[in-house]
Amino acid sequence: MTGDDWRRVIDEAAAIGVEKVQFIGGEPTLYPEFPDLVRHALGTGLSVQVYSNLYRVRLEH
Repeated sequence: MTGDDWRRVIDEAAAIGVEKVQFIGGEPTLYPEFPDLVRHALGTGLSVQVYSNLYRVRLEH
């Protein structure tokens, strides 16, 4: 899915009352739009959990 697809899913989830989103699977920090998606989720009022193996965590994460 594209970053726009994920932002739409996040918006829809927030609109129906979801309170928390989790970024998991493989290594979420490797997804190019990961920081933007986390910021987007937080901006909609969602709580965010990230499950990472800490392989490539950068300062921006």
